[in-house]
Amino acid sequence: MSAKRSSYKISYKLRVVDYAKEHGNRAAARVLGPPPTEKMLRVWRQQEEQLMRAQKGKHNLCFPAPHWPELEDDIKTWVLNERNSGRSVSTKMIIHEAMRIAEQRGIQNFAGTEGWCYRFMKRKGLSMRTKTSIAQKMPADYEDFSGVEDDEEFSGLKR
Repeated sequence: MSAKRSSYKISYKLRVVDYAKEHGNRAAARVLGPPPTEKMLRVWRQQEEQLMRAQKGKHNLCFPAPHWPELEDDIKTWVLNERNSGRSVSTKMIIHEAMRIAEQRGIQNFAGTEGWCYRFMKRKGLSMRTKTSIAQKMPADYEDFSGVEDDEEFSGLKR
């Protein structure tokens, strides 16, 4: 059976790297290990600059910055405006609008793929929504039930 993978917060990695700088990778792995291993320490020391720039509470260095942040801000504003006016927005609509705005701004290397769209939605905290009805329709003979509350037969029932 293989060992369970662990993740470490960036603040922990930086403390371990500082210890490894003073005492060496092998000594740090011996004192602090089994995990972190010597190999992990080598990788963390190579990533030290990135780790220092990253948020300290996170576990990894995922989600690189978008290539076109202004474009993505405009698309998010457009999506929110469309939703506020009661229109549903699909991924194809988002891609089409992004291509239109990119063309207006003269961005040549923007592809507008579905993968970009899903990553954009994840970065901006958007999700696909399904359209639901406001309420159930009332039955055609609804008026016939209006006098039930006044009926003596039902007056003793708890509500």
